[in-house]
This record gives sequence, C-alpha cells and structure tokens, in this order.
Amino acid sequence: MSAAALGFETPAPLPVDRLLTGKPVEEAAELLPRIFSLCRASQRIAIRLALDLPVSAGDLEALSRDIARDHALHLGVILPRALGLPVHPDPMGLAGALQLFVRNCPEFGDFLAGSCPVSVILREISLRFPEGAAAAGELPLPSAAGMTTSGRLENTVAAQHLSSPLMRHVSARYGRGPLWRVLARVLALSSPLPAHVRPRQGVAIVPASRGLYAVEAAHEAGRVTRFRRWTPTDHLLAPGGILERSLATCPPGQEQVLLAVLDPCQPVTLKEEIHA
Repeated sequence: MSAAALGFETPAPLPVDRLLTGKPVEEAAELLPRIFSLCRASQRIAIRLALDLPVSAGDLEALSRDIARDHALHLGVILPRALGLPVHPDPMGLAGALQLFVRNCPEFGDFLAGSCPVSVILREISLRFPEGAAAAGELPLPSAAGMTTSGRLENTVAAQHLSSPLMRHVSARYGRGPLWRVLARVLALSSPLPAHVRPRQGVAIVPASRGLYAVEAAHEAGRVTRFRRWTPTDHLLAPGGILERSLATCPPGQEQVLLAVLDPCQPVTLKEEIHA
C-alpha cells in the first residue's frame, strides 16, 4: 500500500557566483543587490563587508527601513490575504501601532484577545494550526560556522527571539509552528536588529527580513576571485529543514497559509509524492 506526502519544487538557482567572479570589487558590490528584488540592503552590506569595502550610515539606515517595511507588509498584507482577511490600508502605520501594542501586552492571552488586526491574525492562525500542527521541532541555530553551510537551520526571525517569555509560552503550547513564527515577526517590529558580524576574513553575516544573510567572498588585485551566499530561504528549504518538517504535520488545506507564514523568498511549488 502506498501513501501520499507533500514535497516541493523550486526554480534552479541563479549562478550568482559566476556573475560576480572576475568583476571589480566595487562593481560586484553594486551588482549583487540589483540582481534580486528582496533584501537589497542586507545584500549590499554583506558583500561590502566580505570584500573589505566601507559601509555607510546610509546603508545601515536602509537596512533598518527595509526590514521594518518587510515585517509590516508580511503582517499587514501577505498574511491577511492568505487567511482571507482584509489587508491593512497602511502597513507602516500598523507597524507603529504594534510597537505600542507589544509594550502593553505582557501575556500571550493579551495578544489573542486584542482587537488590533494582528490579534485577528494570531487567533486565526491558532485555529488553523492547533497544538503541534506544522511545527518543525528544534533545529540547529545559526552560528558563525553553521551559517556558511547549506544544511538545515532555524535561520529565522523566530530564532532571534527565543528568550522572549511570550515565545517560550507559545513554543511550549503550540510547538515551533506558524503561531510561534508569526509572533516573532510581531516582536521584531519593536526590537533592535541583530548586529552584523565578520566571524573571519572574507565572511559577513547580516540581518535580513527572514533571518540572517551570509556572504563569503575573496578578492585579488581588485577583482572578485570567489563568491558564495547563504540565505534564510536556503536553510528553510534544505532537506530535513523547516519546510519539509512543517509540511509533514500541516493540517490538510492549510499548506498555502503555511507557505505564507514561512515566506520563502522564491517561488515554491507543492507536489504530491507517493511513498510505498
């Protein structure tokens, strides 16, 4: 007897390393954030740090703006649309309101009982994904060494808020599933960004909207000789990673909502796989 399970497919990755290798370092640093439409400030800062180029105050301000905007759009537009709820007319205005909301809600019950649009989202998520549903369990956390691998990691916004009592409460009751992940996005809007780091020569790790973004690069005589990058989506889609584990216990009919919560930065096509 055979059983069906959900798998997924993604487009072939762009050969970014080949596009950048051999280019002058400044040209490569300007080209990378233009290749992709998402997380441009994160990519600009990461490649500049990895190539020993200066990073300006304007770059850092753009990073904060980009991440705050992406969180607000996720909570105000992407998730409501996936859940069949009204989208927020002013997502950035919602971001400001949420900062005050978080300060005034010490208990998770306050979040669920609130009247703001995000409370409605959290209640809906808790109904569609009850205890343990679409939870990925505990995965390795990002580290200076682990970030430069393509293996499974909890490289997410949630990993940046593990010490929050609210996050611990939701993890204990619901598991590390959609509710836990959406709550992390809410908390991120009123929390400082993780610092960028250079754990070793030629490697830079920078915060991004979905987690941490890492670049490894080398240069010689003013030209790029090696380039690699690792994104939160790379770790999300890794074999045995968050998406694969979450799909295994996703309630039927909620797969597209799960994808909206996980928010991969590339198209993901779900497919049915038959296992004997």
